[in-house]
Amino acid sequence: MSNPESKFDKKKVGIMIALLLVGLLLWGRLLIKKLPRTAVAEPAAAVAAPTSMEPIAADRVAVVIALPDNAARDLFAIDPAYYEQVEGTSPTPEVDSRPEPADVDVRTELMDAIDQLTLHSTMGGNRPRALINGRIVKPGEEVLGFVLKEVKTRKVILQYKGLTVQLGM
Repeated sequence: MSNPESKFDKKKVGIMIALLLVGLLLWGRLLIKKLPRTAVAEPAAAVAAPTSMEPIAADRVAVVIALPDNAARDLFAIDPAYYEQVEGTSPTPEVDSRPEPADVDVRTELMDAIDQLTLHSTMGGNRPRALINGRIVKPGEEVLGFVLKEVKTRKVILQYKGLTVQLGM
């Protein structure tokens, strides 16, 4: 009765019948529910936005929010207020150990000015950036008199009146 040389594979036939049944089931659901074949929007004049909170259903309420036409802020800017400072770390600068300049006042001015800087984040790559005092800075730009020379992992190299300073996070 069962011929080993039969033309049909029982497993493949079973899978094809199962797929056919699933397809018929889905097609039948479409016929029963009578769903629209295309989405149709009503004209804008016919749709009136609610002016206050109106109940839509027994358990849902519509809330109308007026949105501005243009964004007043940079949506991709990093806000340092959302990132907490790690306790025990402070932006202590590492000053180059090169010979000191003759003017000692510049060095004390540097130490006073570096206390006003906070390095929040660094980003390497083809176009490195650093977030210093809540402002995104690229190499060559100036922040409070410091020129950003180089961006490294978790630290930056700054220059202030001829002195090179390394500021870490």
